Amino acid sequence: MPPRNNSLPRLRRGGPTPAPPPVRTWKEASTIIVFVIAGIFDAIKAFFNMFWFFGPALAAWYCAKVAGGWVGSLWGLTTAACTALAVKTGALAAAVTIPFGTVMADATALSGYLVVGTLVLWTNMRILKTLTNGVLKFSASAGASAIPLVGALPFFTFTLWRLYRTQIRLEKKAFKKWESANAAAKLQQRNQQTAQILDFQAARRVQSQREQAAEQEAQEATDERKSPEDEKMAA
Repeated sequence: MPPRNNSLPRLRRGGPTPAPPPVRTWKEASTIIVFVIAGIFDAIKAFFNMFWFFGPALAAWYCAKVAGGWVGSLWGLTTAACTALAVKTGALAAAVTIPFGTVMADATALSGYLVVGTLVLWTNMRILKTLTNGVLKFSASAGASAIPLVGALPFFTFTLWRLYRTQIRLEKKAFKKWESANAAAKLQQRNQQTAQILDFQAARRVQSQREQAAEQEAQEATDERKSPEDEKMAA
């Protein structure tokens, strides 16, 4: 009787599933921190761009506070006098306050560009892969921030919002594409495993039939060898 062979082909497994692509979200802590820092630089930049207005306004507020502590409001006369004095002083000092505000606004724009740009690259290096022109656009926002009066607009915050919005949209699109491809790959892998199982079962049936046929042939050969001896014993 031939030995029973139970070695059957093993089921092949598919390769490792690729990791899903990362997706940026608005709720990430690093994103919030970047926008807070950008907003602070935009606010300081706007203050210095409008220093010709905010300088006298602060002077009027300080004058009214100090004078009001000395003599009281005097039915609003203290505030009116301080305001008139601040306007007069601001007009006379405009030749100094306007250049000073412009220089400080430019310095703030440069500092914001370096600080916010470094923070973005430190916390979100993927933006360079997702947006090839991201650095150029952010640099353009710093250049626009250096323009007098126009630089008072929140260029840093607005530009970052556009860059992050584009990055999130592209990364979500890439993730959906990965999901579709991964689902198709899993379906193909399941189909392959099903086909392997069917082949496995068919191979077992064929092997079982062969074993049964071999056992039957061995039994018949044994019966043929025993039959002459049985006839002699019966005689």
